[in-house]
Amino acid sequence: MRIGAYFQANTDLIRKCSRIARLPIELFPETPPEIVVTQGKPEIGNDTRIVQTLSAGVDHINFKEFPENVVLLSNAGAFSKSVAQHALALLLSSSRNIVSFDAETKSGKFVRGSVDSLEGQTAGIIGYGGIGKSFARLASAVGMKVGIYSRRPAPDSYVKFTFSSLEDLIENSYVVLISVPYTKVTHNMIDEKLLSIFSGKYIINVARANIVKERDMRSFLKNNPDKFYLSDVWWNEPEINMPVPHNVILTPHIAGIRRASYDPTFMEPEILMAFRNLRRYLDGKPSNIVNKDEYI
Repeated sequence: MRIGAYFQANTDLIRKCSRIARLPIELFPETPPEIVVTQGKPEIGNDTRIVQTLSAGVDHINFKEFPENVVLLSNAGAFSKSVAQHALALLLSSSRNIVSFDAETKSGKFVRGSVDSLEGQTAGIIGYGGIGKSFARLASAVGMKVGIYSRRPAPDSYVKFTFSSLEDLIENSYVVLISVPYTKVTHNMIDEKLLSIFSGKYIINVARANIVKERDMRSFLKNNPDKFYLSDVWWNEPEINMPVPHNVILTPHIAGIRRASYDPTFMEPEILMAFRNLRRYLDGKPSNIVNKDEYI
């Protein structure tokens, strides 16, 4: 079997990947071979049987056209630490009013306004995969109590309690982190009904924009100027639907990026993680197999 690598890489990185996979690798082959490892939408040929993505999310793939006989493997967990750190950065920026203080101070206004304390507050995490677990550790470090709601809960030492329902989490969390995959089940999951019972102050989205219903969130933010939506994703990105409410902190889908500029080894740890996952599958120890029926 051969592997077709559809991503930018230098010779040294390809050599490392081949060593892990124990198979020959061709960079950007014209005809996709039995195994395809890809950064974007997969090239699938008649011989292709396995597709391994470099991304953790797979909602960019057209599942209506994806062959039933081809196994799809995600790179779940590869970007978890970076994304969790970004989520905490958004939260601290808002709770400490960093953005406003920075702008005011640079304009010559030395005004010591109020800030918010997170210590002792509850952080409710929706989805307890790699991102959720990494964020739980960080939230605990700043003195927050962590609760989770997940279809496959696996509590650890950072989790104080497990919520029985999504409604329970929304109603009893000061901070809500959205860290679930975007599927047909999670599409518009955060809607007016849930937002109406949110008693906390911050909702963080480092997953996908359409997990939150846009119209309902915009209305919620307008009617609740003291509550905040902190997001690394936005509806219809990269086009930004204006206006962006004042109680939003928004970043351009960069939570998973660890470095400032691109080079051939930019994603080397994540790429190597994808090849280890592929090797586990070939060894009969599969993980991160995508259930294609869950996607739109």
